[in-house]
Amino acid sequence: MRKRFSVLAAAGLALGLSAPAHAAPVLATGSIDIVIGTLPGLSLPIPSTQVDVTGNTLTIPAGIASTSGLFVSVTGFPLNLITGIVVTASNQAGSFTAGNAADGGAATIPGGGFGGKMPLQGVVQVKGSLAINVPISNIGAGGSVNAGGIVVEGAPWTTGVAKVTTDGAPAAMFQQAGSLQGQLGATSSSISLVTPAHVNASGLARLPVFTVMNLHFGVIPEPGTALLLGAGIAGLVAIGRRKGH
Repeated sequence: MRKRFSVLAAAGLALGLSAPAHAAPVLATGSIDIVIGTLPGLSLPIPSTQVDVTGNTLTIPAGIASTSGLFVSVTGFPLNLITGIVVTASNQAGSFTAGNAADGGAATIPGGGFGGKMPLQGVVQVKGSLAINVPISNIGAGGSVNAGGIVVEGAPWTTGVAKVTTDGAPAAMFQQAGSLQGQLGATSSSISLVTPAHVNASGLARLPVFTVMNLHFGVIPEPGTALLLGAGIAGLVAIGRRKGH
């Protein structure tokens, strides 16, 4: 009986040590979705990948979502103004935490929420008689970029309310909110970060753009933790076998 207790205690200790003081790497899956005005959305899937959650900071490596030449057909526009969208894009590295500052002009995010900067790189091509190339390098980072008369104003990411105010006629304000469900990085928790952008297409059209990153989390045991868990489980199995005899 004493021997069985000692093995059980060792297994329990191993299980107890499975929660390190610092954050473990975290698995995440999800998508980055881009919507320009009323055009069909473009989705970049995020396969199972490792991110880092340390305290209240989420760090994401570059290239977890990418696509090249993704085509989405568009119908219903008169005079074939827009017949399709082609996107080539990927994410750069990003860091998000609580208490981020307010940012933006025509595209704005509030301060004080959870968020940060993660630029995208690439281009969104609008096909048809109104053919334009929309640069996206400042989406998720902030600032303004001008490429051939196409001006894009961006802002960082947030779980708060992201807003886009279009000028010209008619002027309008659009908004979309992110969210955080559960504890950051905990198994089965999720986060939705949104970044707004305003596109001025040579003064002919002014469009809101919302890009949303959805992540669902699951914890990866550290190597030492996995060994401890394995030892504990092996001990329990050994006890069961001896008891059976």
